[in-house]
Amino acid sequence: MMNVLRAFFCINTAIWLGAGLFLTLVVGPTLFSAELSQVITRRQAGTVAQAILARYFAAQLVSASVALAGAILARTLGWKWPRLAVPVAVLLVILVAVAGFGLQPKMHAWNERRYAATPGSTEEQTAKKQFGLLHGFAQLGNLIVLVGVAFHGTQQMTAFGIPSAKPASD
Repeated sequence: MMNVLRAFFCINTAIWLGAGLFLTLVVGPTLFSAELSQVITRRQAGTVAQAILARYFAAQLVSASVALAGAILARTLGWKWPRLAVPVAVLLVILVAVAGFGLQPKMHAWNERRYAATPGSTEEQTAKKQFGLLHGFAQLGNLIVLVGVAFHGTQQMTAFGIPSAKPASD
């Protein structure tokens, strides 16, 4: 049973990291690429991105919660588990919640103001600036979460005694 739970927590981390990397390195850049800008407007790309991100943050919150539950369960059951597993998982849950429930709605609101404003107006420029500032914070938070998930996964592999790639000595 312990091996099944450990595998479940490792799979959770792998899916979480894979989804984050795919969204960051493939989906985002593709939505705002030159190829798509010939077919859809930047505003439409942003609307699609917001719909994807809403679902992504829900999935991230589930993965972060599973990681936290796994870390707490492992410590409770007395498994060999890194000390930083629980604090890292707590930090990841907080970052994901802040991004999903704090930054994303504010970014959406500023983006709506931007496109509702008269082009070239002070209101449009202010909204564009505020959106850009929040987007920068969101990107920084995303980077921290990705590094945190990778760190968490590395800790899990170490805790589970996954063999290293070092050749066996004779």
